[in-house]
Amino acid sequence: MKITDEKIEQILAPHYSEDELPVYYCHGNMQPTFKDSLLLGVFSSFKTKFFILGFTSQSLVMVKLDLMSNPKETTVIPYREFRDVQISNLFLGLGKKLHIYLYDGKVIKLNLSKRAGGIKKQQENIENICTMFENKWGK
Repeated sequence: MKITDEKIEQILAPHYSEDELPVYYCHGNMQPTFKDSLLLGVFSSFKTKFFILGFTSQSLVMVKLDLMSNPKETTVIPYREFRDVQISNLFLGLGKKLHIYLYDGKVIKLNLSKRAGGIKKQQENIENICTMFENKWGK
């Protein structure tokens, strides 16, 4: 399935609650851990997880994609569960890294590339997502 702005909006729409306003969306990934990279070598790339991410007025919606870019499972995390968010640049400024620290001790490490084929608003939305989190967490 080709990922487009319209397709992302269709995939995310059922996961928004009535009192939430959809704000921004993008395509992102979670890289394998350093341990996985050491153990699996070049095969560790198969452990990369791809997501469609929806950032609403109240929560983060993470839709995990399968190898054919079809929705597999969805996780919704309210912002009230976020302890902190750290934002940094990817290598050569090709995008952003979001490290989201939750109150339960979990850390979500997302890579958001500026370019994603078929998603016209990717770069614009990433900039707006970072601004939203910087305003909320002051970083």
